[in-house]
Amino acid sequence: MAVRLGVIQAVGNSLHQVLRAAQTRRQGQELQPRAATVATTATATGDDGEVVLHDLQGRFVMPGFVDAHTHVIPGGLALMRVQLRAVRSRAEWEARVSAAAAALGPGEWVLGGLWDESDWGGQLPSREWLDNVCGGRPAYVTRHDSHLGVANSAALARADITAATPDPDGGTVDRDPATGQPTGILRERAMQLVAAVIPEPSVVTRRAALAAAAALALSRGVTSVVDMGRYPFSDEGSTWRDLQEVYLPAVESGELPLRLVANVPLSSWDRLQAWVALRAAQHPRQLSPLQDPSGRLFWGGLKDFLDGSLGSHTALLWQPYSDDPAAHGTRMLPDTRLRQLLRQALAAGFRVSLHAIGDRAVDEVAAACEDALAAAADQEEAEGAGAAAVVSGARFAIEHVQHISGPNTTAALARVARSVGRAHHQHTQQPGGGHLLQPVLNPLHLLTDRDMLLPRLGPERAAPGRSFPFGALLAAGLRPAMASDWPVVDLQPLTSLYAALHREAPPPTAAADLNDRLPPAQRMEVVGVEDGAPDLDDHHTRHHQQQPQQQTSNDSATTPRISGGGADVASSVDDSTTAGIVHAQDQERHVSLDEALRGHTSWAAEAAGLQGLVGRLAVGLRADFIELDLSPAAMIPVGGGAQLEGAWEVPAAFMAARGTKHHVGGDSGGNAGTWQGGRLPAVLRTWLDGKLVYDQQQQEHRPASRGAGRVLQQEEHGDGAAAGVWQVV
Repeated sequence: MAVRLGVIQAVGNSLHQVLRAAQTRRQGQELQPRAATVATTATATGDDGEVVLHDLQGRFVMPGFVDAHTHVIPGGLALMRVQLRAVRSRAEWEARVSAAAAALGPGEWVLGGLWDESDWGGQLPSREWLDNVCGGRPAYVTRHDSHLGVANSAALARADITAATPDPDGGTVDRDPATGQPTGILRERAMQLVAAVIPEPSVVTRRAALAAAAALALSRGVTSVVDMGRYPFSDEGSTWRDLQEVYLPAVESGELPLRLVANVPLSSWDRLQAWVALRAAQHPRQLSPLQDPSGRLFWGGLKDFLDGSLGSHTALLWQPYSDDPAAHGTRMLPDTRLRQLLRQALAAGFRVSLHAIGDRAVDEVAAACEDALAAAADQEEAEGAGAAAVVSGARFAIEHVQHISGPNTTAALARVARSVGRAHHQHTQQPGGGHLLQPVLNPLHLLTDRDMLLPRLGPERAAPGRSFPFGALLAAGLRPAMASDWPVVDLQPLTSLYAALHREAPPPTAAADLNDRLPPAQRMEVVGVEDGAPDLDDHHTRHHQQQPQQQTSNDSATTPRISGGGADVASSVDDSTTAGIVHAQDQERHVSLDEALRGHTSWAAEAAGLQGLVGRLAVGLRADFIELDLSPAAMIPVGGGAQLEGAWEVPAAFMAARGTKHHVGGDSGGNAGTWQGGRLPAVLRTWLDGKLVYDQQQQEHRPASRGAGRVLQQEEHGDGAAAGVWQVV
């Protein structure tokens, strides 16, 4: 792969082929291999036209991960606050909160959370859990899904929440049935009652949160993120303030070390429209009014919530919760208002992301999207091509799609996606035939929610075809992005790949093996892996040793060949050799390794609106890539037979299983048979715009911490892109 000025210039299966392709790009001006120097570090300096070789020593190279759903500032702040993830008892909870409170200054709030009541038996915390250890200071800590929080008495008093406080629309204040007094638990939009009185983190603090979040992302191989903001659990203006006070200054000063797509609340679509128009007027020569000239910061996305979460009993369901027959979930946006906002946003040409977890929420979002498209088609017919041009940049993403009511849902989603392509095909040039509606799925949520599926939903709704229906969506012809929702769960794209393939967590041996290969500062609690943790219910799982389903002709249509640039060497993975978990009794189609990889890269880039920039290693795209110590095929257990040579949408030279260490299930010396559950690759280095921004070796002697390593500074990785140097990796 040849890179110049941060852009991939040529790809091929050999050094000679890459140099010849680069020569073509230079209109015949030859690049001689004998003139090349070998880089001993990541630095690429020299005269314009010089060739610098980077020998990656047979490491596995792939596009950087694109995480299509994160909360950047909340995630960065969480790294600085009390963390209650994996707490196993009330005593441990109180000890962590007490230590955090003791470290604060006078009047400061205890903030943080990420707790999950299932970790200690299922009892929800109450305000007393915080009152006992906070010394009278206000405290508020949220559940890991951010759809439920607990406040202590001091925080409730500051928010003026009493027994007489009515529940807000779209939210609930939990009350003691004996006294009517608030228990401290706040659900959904009731959380805003306390959030409104918490002092806003300073700009300096939020910029530090961005830096911490970016460092973590790059250390995990994530080069692009979609930020869904702090709203609705902070005030609506918080997301705008983060864009204007944190992200814009960072990118303008050259201190935004990754690509970030900022979303703002759907209800503020008209403010976004005015802001985009102002940017266009102020920067008339800019390529697009929806991005910064650097190609690091993007906007033009809108986000809202239709319902809550399964863990908080607020996901909107058609039928009552099995463990709470009085509950159907919480509607956070009235249907009429949703349809109105979607029509307006679509007409303005913006991307819209809608949170929908429960089966009823997903169905209602699909119907509302179809309604908005019908209105746009009517407008196009009345006003002609001008109206079509306005909506050509629009895209729908349905976030989570965690539970569906059945095949009717996947058919409706596919129908909406096809209607977009037919309605505007002549006006849009979207890759893949107009897939402008995409589900954005969260494989790691399956690992955190697995123990509650049967109690909350019962066996029929908890089945794989209806809960976390990855295969059903693929079989319908959709191209789902796969994202983390960090900090709801940790930012672990490789664990997410494993979960998408297997529908279960990696075995403890795989987690221990991964951490043995990581420096202390990078070691992690692998999501879903805990001592004595049960596997997913056997009623809904079948391990890889079973015969996988044969791919149908319809399935093959969902994974088209995509050229990697240069020679057309990409091809579809043979699903029969890359199956993860098969659910034959539910007719649930498995997810292939090819599909899981695309979901975390190229399909995620489409959902983010970055498909022309990142997500693949192809000529003309930015040189965002990562080096792994193992091929992702190592996640398939021994006997799977999967390899990735020439099997994905980047050239075979970068996907080849070079040496035995990349073969399925083997260790770095080629010894098979000891990793029956597969292995997790580790990120060794991360490159953005052809520059090294993370190097695991730089972290070897750093002390262990909750965060990640620092982002490499300019003088450490050089600036070969600016010098016009040709880098060949």
